[in-house]
Amino acid sequence: MADSIAATGCYIYHFGNAIELEEMIKKMPKDVLIMGNIDPVGVIKDGSISSVEKATLELLDKCAKYDNFVLSSGCDVPHSAPWDNIDTFIYELKNNKLNVENIFIERNVLIWQSYLIIAPQAGCHLA
Repeated sequence: MADSIAATGCYIYHFGNAIELEEMIKKMPKDVLIMGNIDPVGVIKDGSISSVEKATLELLDKCAKYDNFVLSSGCDVPHSAPWDNIDTFIYELKNNKLNVENIFIERNVLIWQSYLIIAPQAGCHLA
């Protein structure tokens, strides 16, 4: 499956929470961004602050070692998700042991008001 996905030639791939993200990262090209994949409903919308913290830290522990990893939800976060859970997700990203600022600068990704904004390289076309 990873080969056919990579063959699309995109610069950024976003995977839902049904995928084991670390296994997918290992199979994808190292020069593309891989985003994902906290469960937006089971964890962010319906979970507790502690379950959001746990899931976020577990994913960071598995995937932050890969230079092309960008933490995100596994799909759209429902509008009814508690802000405390969203804030916890962002807090854990900003406050874990990584040098997040340098990682985002290197990857052309910016954090702005709790949103991840992708700033693609000039000429990047996403299908």
